[in-house]
Amino acid sequence: MEKRGNLRLEDDPKYSLIASFIDGTKVNYELGQIQTNDSDGQTSSGVIDHFVDCVLHDQKPLIDGTEGYKSLKIILAALEANQSKKNVTL
Repeated sequence: MEKRGNLRLEDDPKYSLIASFIDGTKVNYELGQIQTNDSDGQTSSGVIDHFVDCVLHDQKPLIDGTEGYKSLKIILAALEANQSKKNVTL
């Protein structure tokens, strides 16, 4: 797969996610603060509740394990890149 750009996570005081593409375009996302295990660091997005409901009612979730794993790999790579200040290739 060819490289299409870079994602920067929590690298800017205003934008939580910045996508920079090789064609020079840039998209800034204001996503709010990353959730933490600190006191008052969690808010409900409904994703876990939906997943539990699907398990209880034997239904397929909107976001399955494969898609969740792909998202997790991207998030962990973005955090690693932010910490190391180097590009991380997926």
